[in-house]
Amino acid sequence: MNRSDSSTRTLAHFLAPYRRAIALRNKYQRGGSFAPEAPPWTEGVVRPLAEAVGWHLGVPVEFRGPFGLKSRFYLAAEGIGAIELVWMGPDAGIGRTDYAKDTGEYRAGSIGFWNGLNHPDALLPETMTVAELAQLLLADAGGRYAEDGHEARRNAP
Repeated sequence: MNRSDSSTRTLAHFLAPYRRAIALRNKYQRGGSFAPEAPPWTEGVVRPLAEAVGWHLGVPVEFRGPFGLKSRFYLAAEGIGAIELVWMGPDAGIGRTDYAKDTGEYRAGSIGFWNGLNHPDALLPETMTVAELAQLLLADAGGRYAEDGHEARRNAP
């Protein structure tokens, strides 16, 4: 894979093989026969996505997580920063938590509160490219670094 190949791939490209594996497993299970095991979403979707973002940025990007009830995870780019994402299941895909909104459904101190369940998730479009996801990562890191008086290193072409 080269940088231009990885940059134009969409989230749908990374979700499709995992969804096919899940569908095949479900088909075998319904028939009562031994079902081939689908890879975990962390290995089947997120690690290849992290690798593609790394190719685009020209730095190693690692997957960290999952964390909490929402299956929150991070794509962390060496020397740049990280973006927080949420696994919303094989039928939905990958999303982001909107921390600007608070439903107040879970009281302070509850498990739901500590796991961010008061904040709704927004699904990322499956047409989003690796390049666009890399730009989100840079924007998130740039915002945090700017608040700290630093400037994020930008390696995107």
